[in-house]
Amino acid sequence: MEAAEHYGVALRKNGMATCPFHLDRCPSLKLNSDFYYCFGCGAGGDVIDFVAQLYDLSKPDAAEKLAADFGIISGTYPKTKTKPRLSVLQAEEKAYLKLLEHRRRLRTKLKSPPLLDQDLQLADLCRELEKTECMLDALATGDARDRLSVVKQLHAGYNAAPKERAHAR
Repeated sequence: MEAAEHYGVALRKNGMATCPFHLDRCPSLKLNSDFYYCFGCGAGGDVIDFVAQLYDLSKPDAAEKLAADFGIISGTYPKTKTKPRLSVLQAEEKAYLKLLEHRRRLRTKLKSPPLLDQDLQLADLCRELEKTECMLDALATGDARDRLSVVKQLHAGYNAAPKERAHAR
C-alpha cells in the first residue's frame, strides 16, 4: 500500500483505489500489505508486479526501481527517467483540458481573423473548431472506445476527428 501511494495511487481507508490499469470510474483495486487485485480488469500480484505494470518494466527492473526509490540501495534507477503511466481517467481529463484550451484559442482567432486570405483561413479555423468540438463531445458523452480514440489521437499529436458515430450523438 505504501508503494502504491508513493507512486500516486490515492487509497481510501478500506484499501480500495481506482485502478490505474484500465478505465475505472469507481474504485475496484484492492490493496493490502501483501498484494493487489483489481476486480474490474483482473490485474493482480505483489508490489513488484504493481510497479512493473505501472511503469511498464520487467520484474527485475521494477524490483531495482523499488529498492532505489525506497532507499534500500543507493542509486537513481528510473526514479527520474520514468514517469508512471497515466490512468485512463487522468489521460481523459488531461485530453479534455487540452481540447478546451485549444477550442478557446480557436474561438479567439475566429473573432479577429487574419487579414491575408481571410476566407481560406476562416474555413480552416471553422473546420478545426468543428473537429475539436467533436472530440470534446466524444470525451464527454462517448463510450470507452470513443474516449480512448480521442486520447490516442491527442497523444499522437494531431487533431483528427474521432469516429463519426461519436459526432452523431
